[in-house]
Amino acid sequence: MAVTGQVAATAGCVVGVDDSAAQTRHVMSKIHHVIRRFGANWSDVVEFTWFVLDASKVRTIRDVRDEVQRPALGELHNPVAHSFRSRRCSGPACWSSSKRW
Repeated sequence: MAVTGQVAATAGCVVGVDDSAAQTRHVMSKIHHVIRRFGANWSDVVEFTWFVLDASKVRTIRDVRDEVQRPALGELHNPVAHSFRSRRCSGPACWSSSKRW
């Protein structure tokens, strides 16, 4: 299963304008909601792919990912992660990710 195309927006409104940590928390919350609906948890996620406009935000994204996932993962390793800098964005918040488990 894959969850793709998640952006930091709700009802067409950007969440956390100019706040990459808030945007990441919002997207992680949306993803967690989806995977829980299918009986999975963060420990079942094997891969993340991030698309960002500003590569300097990757550290913040990783920090928030750890903040959100670490309690569920315990001593398990983080899923594989790939980050890509994008010149343009298809979503209103210019941030998306995909997960597979």
